[in-house]
Amino acid sequence: MTPFKVATLFILMSSPLRAEVQSPSFRCDIKTPKYKIEAVEGCSDRVVWNEELDQIRKTDPAKFDAMVAEQVTRDTNFGATRIKVGKKSEKEIYRSSFTNKSPLCLENLVKKRKVTTIINLYSGEIPNNIQMTQEESSLFQKDGGKQYLRILNYDYRMPDEAAQKAIYEKVKEVVSLVKQAPDNVLMHCYGGQHRTGIIFGIIQKCLNRIPIDEVIAEYRCHTAYESPEHPGGAKPENERAIREFPCKTL
Repeated sequence: MTPFKVATLFILMSSPLRAEVQSPSFRCDIKTPKYKIEAVEGCSDRVVWNEELDQIRKTDPAKFDAMVAEQVTRDTNFGATRIKVGKKSEKEIYRSSFTNKSPLCLENLVKKRKVTTIINLYSGEIPNNIQMTQEESSLFQKDGGKQYLRILNYDYRMPDEAAQKAIYEKVKEVVSLVKQAPDNVLMHCYGGQHRTGIIFGIIQKCLNRIPIDEVIAEYRCHTAYESPEHPGGAKPENERAIREFPCKTL
């Protein structure tokens, strides 16, 4: 078994009980049949946006940490697509939030879907992510996973052009890791919305040539977006990053 390792990639800067998946494919997936992947037993594709969390974060950080961890590990925001690797082979890429409380999901990903690499995009400011990472990597290794890669200092916030360019460099490094992984891949950040959404959107746009309106619709679905008045966790700067990413650099 390949040793577990930390990918030390750097950038200038640094979201109910688990539901059974009822649909044949994940709820938020791109509609084009060739990219749809059958849902995995135990892997919930629910995403819930709690509008009170931002205020709770300001007034009671400890309560916020506990609430957001409970939410993202209960409603794991699963999705998937496939990409071509070389001229003849394909690879499945799954996306989610932290899966440390979803042992059946991880077991089925490894044993039934040949997911042998997890790319954890989160190393942010929520303290309990360290314990969540340890729990997840332990479960994954127990199931037979080969590589657990933790990407350091990747942020989704873009206050200026320099930050956006730095994020683009990070995206290119992560996409390279996805392509090099020996089998299928699970990619996630904390809630599976922003960091994951940017990279997944760029993969859909640039590698799968999905029309940009469909790509943005998929991004929004994974953020619980309903309307401009109720945007959930959707961030306009994330959408801009997906739209403006130069595909020729991949």
